[in-house]
Amino acid sequence: MWGITNTGLVRSENQDAYAVFETGVFHGAVVCDGMGGAKSGNVASSLAVEVFTGEVRRTQKAGMTPEKAAELLKELRAKEEEGRNDDQN
Repeated sequence: MWGITNTGLVRSENQDAYAVFETGVFHGAVVCDGMGGAKSGNVASSLAVEVFTGEVRRTQKAGMTPEKAAELLKELRAKEEEGRNDDQN
């Protein structure tokens, strides 16, 4: 697997971050948007990728089924949404 992002038609700087990774259970990829040119958007997207891939690696277990891995990803997404909602309040 490989990954690539693009600045698009509006921005001069690409703040997106991505990772392509392999665990003992599956191959994965994550893309985090750079927040529309906001100050330090590249730092935020890079940190989000780092946290996500770290959590996937930390929580995956030997012999984990694809179904359990999918459940784990849903839980991680729910935590991310919860954090985003806390930041907006």
